Amino acid sequence: MIRIEGLHKQFGNLEVLKGIDLTIEKGKVIVIIGPSGSGKTTLLRCMNALEIPNQGRIQIDDVSVDFSQHPGKKELAALRQKSGMVFQQYNLFPHKTVLENVIEGPVIVKKENRQDAAKKAEMLLEKVACLIKKRRIQQAFPAASSSAPGLRGRLQWSRK
Repeated sequence: MIRIEGLHKQFGNLEVLKGIDLTIEKGKVIVIIGPSGSGKTTLLRCMNALEIPNQGRIQIDDVSVDFSQHPGKKELAALRQKSGMVFQQYNLFPHKTVLENVIEGPVIVKKENRQDAAKKAEMLLEKVACLIKKRRIQQAFPAASSSAPGLRGRLQWSRK
């Protein structure tokens, strides 16, 4: 569960977040919609403590941080461990492989064993690759297509 209470964020004289209250139950999916400059990204960045709010409280599961009390590095790290961010740009480390980019967070932030993180990352990357292939095939050969029976046969053989 995510709970936000009285969240304020100010940049100079501009108050971007003005007492935001929000509760998101576990398993729920929400959408944050608003015009450019309305504070959507600032709210998301505050939720992960990439941007430090001026006041308010953020709770993710069992971790609660009161920004009115000027939290320390350990409190912020605990909050960050409970959340993840996906950015519009990929923001990958260009000098690292895809696998190294994927395991960076678990190894550095969560102190996971590098080999364990790599195994989990490989499973996730394989899952993503399979989904991408599946979507491409569905788009290329709709079920009603004359190519579908032949494709199904080839896929059947590839599973054996």
